[in-house]
Amino acid sequence: MVNYVEKITRNAKVRKGKILVAWSIFFLVLGFSVIIFMAILQEKGFLISGILTVIAIGGFLVCDLLCLIFAVLAHPYLIALQARKTDRIYDECELTKLFMTNKDTLEKRLQKLGFKYTKEGYYKKSNFLFSFFKSHICYYVRMIDDFDVENAIQRESNHFNSGKKNETNVCFLLFIYMEQIDGVNRETVKEYSKGSITKEKTWNVKNTIIPILMDKNLDVGYFLDIKRGNNNTIYSYGCKLVKRVCVK
Repeated sequence: MVNYVEKITRNAKVRKGKILVAWSIFFLVLGFSVIIFMAILQEKGFLISGILTVIAIGGFLVCDLLCLIFAVLAHPYLIALQARKTDRIYDECELTKLFMTNKDTLEKRLQKLGFKYTKEGYYKKSNFLFSFFKSHICYYVRMIDDFDVENAIQRESNHFNSGKKNETNVCFLLFIYMEQIDGVNRETVKEYSKGSITKEKTWNVKNTIIPILMDKNLDVGYFLDIKRGNNNTIYSYGCKLVKRVCVK
């Protein structure tokens, strides 16, 4: 399975990105150096002709333009580097284990929190937040039974994204109930969750999907919790809701 980070960094040449950044910084420093040098000469009493002044200002503007061009060219590589950094951080994390309730109890808890069942098969609720960055989050919750985690996540996420939704800041919690959960299932959920976190942190995507594995027989579940310091992300609010409704 190819994860999200591999997809967006597969063709990214890290060395080329670093070179572009270095050139951008070089021209930024060079442009200001020209102006500072001319100011020092003037302060020491050197006579500076109008032609030299025009050349200095022109050189400053050209350097700034080149700095901007190289910065724009380097942007995709910087995004790839940030994505790889986030991926490495969560690569070391284990899934959080939850001692979960059955599907009927989970539905009752969602209804108690004000979630309404829609004809499309989702429980839905919008929460207003006291946050400078986000005014609200619209939650969608869906519970399914399946035996193929990867196929279930892809199918449900495609179906969810294809629906016409006018909301921003959307969090989709997908509870996947299974007869038995193994290491491959957990790794699939981890990779997809890392992709959700990375997309929000690097591309500022306004929606996220959090898959949660549910073991029918043991009443336990697994999901990738976000690390501290990311409290204002949509993913973090989704994690809070998972922990709120999935505790016995």
